[in-house]
Amino acid sequence: MVKNFKKYFFLILILLIPLFLIQQWSKNANHYFKDLGYKLDEVAIVEDTVLVTRIDSVKVPDFTFYNNVNDSISRESLLGNNYIIQFFFTACPTICPTSTVNIRNEIYNKFINADDFKIITISIAEDSFAKMIDYRNRFNIVSPNWVFLTGPRDKAWSFATTLSLSAGFGSKEEGGFFHSPFIVLVDKEGFIRTGIDKQKNIKPVWDATSFSDMELLAEDVSQLFFNQNKPYKR
Repeated sequence: MVKNFKKYFFLILILLIPLFLIQQWSKNANHYFKDLGYKLDEVAIVEDTVLVTRIDSVKVPDFTFYNNVNDSISRESLLGNNYIIQFFFTACPTICPTSTVNIRNEIYNKFINADDFKIITISIAEDSFAKMIDYRNRFNIVSPNWVFLTGPRDKAWSFATTLSLSAGFGSKEEGGFFHSPFIVLVDKEGFIRTGIDKQKNIKPVWDATSFSDMELLAEDVSQLFFNQNKPYKR
């Protein structure tokens, strides 16, 4: 009887293992093969002289900031590139170093050779070009695909607000400023994209201070490239 029990036990185990592996593979693969969404908003338009509202995809607002050689970088100049946007300042003692390391390890290192992918990091404190260069060197960032930008504080704060993020003076904050740790993903046509978390919830932003969020963002960037390059099917 013991022999029969063992025989049936191992038989059931042999049958269940492939099912378990298929289930786990499906969980992992399901996120990767799903198209990324678009950020949506209610917009007012005029149709036949009647004002109506509809839900439409959102483009990144117009912006212009400057890199460390004083070249202007704008929404228009970035068309044709997928990119992420984050905010920082060079004297930030708290979230910025953590965010920079996470982005470097999980995004920058993985997409360093993708010429049509950019990391856009915008100073909220009117940092000088010299300070931004020093910051890049401190974190061993050498690729021109990670672009550090600066400009008037009020423009940076306003731009963060239009992205549903935040930035500004913070009298109680270390460094004197506050800003959101979140990242926004923009596609090659300038549309803001959304991801999907492991629970299949829509993810409008990614937390740069979270290592797991940066892993997820790396998957989403890969997925975005995959969607853009897959063969067209009727």
